Amino acid sequence: MSDKGSERMGNKTAAWVGTGLHLLIGALMVCSGIMKLAMPADMIPADVSNGVRDHFRIIGAGEIAAAVMLLPAEFLPIGMLLCSSFWGGAILAHMAKSEGYAPQAVLLVLTWAGGALRRPDLLPFGSEKPLPTEPETRRPAA
Repeated sequence: MSDKGSERMGNKTAAWVGTGLHLLIGALMVCSGIMKLAMPADMIPADVSNGVRDHFRIIGAGEIAAAVMLLPAEFLPIGMLLCSSFWGGAILAHMAKSEGYAPQAVLLVLTWAGGALRRPDLLPFGSEKPLPTEPETRRPAA
């Protein structure tokens, strides 16, 4: 097999691994979001602040929406943004209560790892393309 063929096979395998990660993360987020949507107000844990308690269903709906946007390749960039925001909020909520936030941080890293495996072009480092803020370099006319 040629180097180009093995590289293509490696890219395809990486994309499948990234998709698998996103499927697992998406399933976890959908289940958690459904629980937030279906949970009666008297079952919300007592240590949840009133501001969050009042918006628990909205948080659940946002969690489901972020997970759904993460799965189709066409919506991957916005899905990554929404999931990153969700995991950042989850980390902040646990920090505010002086609780451990390692699981949320790991899921944030896995979200980005899956995105990098599925679409390496989303990440600016390691590529030949200039960043959007960099001016394009023009070759001198011969």
